[in-house]
Amino acid sequence: MKITSIDVFMLKYDQPLYLRPVIARVNTDEGIHGLGEAALAFTYGPPAAFQMLLDLAPLAIGMDPLANEVIWEKLFRNGFWTQGNGAVELGAISAIDMALWDIKAKVAGLPLYKLLGGKHHEKLRTYASQLQFGWGEKTDDLFNPEAYIEGCHAAKAEGYDCVKLNFLRQREDGTWTTPADVCNHLSRKMLKLAEKRLATVRDIMGPDCDIILANHAIT
Repeated sequence: MKITSIDVFMLKYDQPLYLRPVIARVNTDEGIHGLGEAALAFTYGPPAAFQMLLDLAPLAIGMDPLANEVIWEKLFRNGFWTQGNGAVELGAISAIDMALWDIKAKVAGLPLYKLLGGKHHEKLRTYASQLQFGWGEKTDDLFNPEAYIEGCHAAKAEGYDCVKLNFLRQREDGTWTTPADVCNHLSRKMLKLAEKRLATVRDIMGPDCDIILANHAIT
């Protein structure tokens, strides 16, 4: 089996600086393909990861996709700047590596966790993540404390007893905050708004629900 081509995609979102996942699809001469993602989907990183994948992809063409460690080393050693452990370079390599593992699992006819050494737990507790974007098929930025009510009810109805939110992601008018807004000092107005949002979630989810604060490195 040989790698014949690698397609690179940067998906679009209605907010250009919000979410633009970069996907690599590794194709083979046996019709099996694998998918992987460069984990730089937010803000200003996606175009760099997209271009880095275009630069690195030719290095893997013609190689055996099952030799994922050999390919990883080739990409890492020949990338030069990869050896500085930059997020863009390693993100691109990771996308290809992930796709190769996808191919390997398909060839073996096994779920990937078996190839990675097996599963340690029969089941895991889950939580409703990023509830500030709503919950359900249609998502939207929730910035008024009252807007959290519907999302919390939806998550609670599905049985979640743990939720994760970023209470500082949106300003009172719904526009997104920046690190400059919240990194060094929270204004009294922003602090009170976050407190109201948190209180709303606690009121709806109840005293036994766990609430995770995820502020995305902005505080």
